[in-house]
Amino acid sequence: MTEKTNLRRSEYNLFKLITEAPLGQIRYKKLAELSGKSRTAFCNSICFLSQAGLISKTGGTKNKTVHANKRLDEVQIGPVQVDRIHIPLNTAKPKSNKYKGQEKSRKCLKCRTEFKSEWPGERICKACKTSRAWTDDNQFTPTGDGDGFGVSSLVTGVI
Repeated sequence: MTEKTNLRRSEYNLFKLITEAPLGQIRYKKLAELSGKSRTAFCNSICFLSQAGLISKTGGTKNKTVHANKRLDEVQIGPVQVDRIHIPLNTAKPKSNKYKGQEKSRKCLKCRTEFKSEWPGERICKACKTSRAWTDDNQFTPTGDGDGFGVSSLVTGVI
């Protein structure tokens, strides 16, 4: 027996509409009308179902069709472990040498000087990345770090 995919009630009802359609497919606009959801809520639900691998979309903007990839008995209403699946942006330097020799001259988004970008996601020059202003302002600097040494006085007990 395979493990069932948990869905919230709203996504389950939307998935049910898709699976009950003839051949397990329905036009995107018709599904939006049948769902009765706002445009934003409908798009969020469709994205969630698509990222979970339950549906797929084919066609262009005008004639998009939604297809069910799984049967209705393979899903259930239940608590969802991940509320929204996060797909990270590809801004990190690639591990392979896929872009070797494809350097491009770009303007830095911080200082606006031209630099040689080594991969498609590189938009900040090396000088700005190593500057104190750039390195101090990140998610890993603890709250309460007033002295700028990267160690919170709340953690160390120094007053």
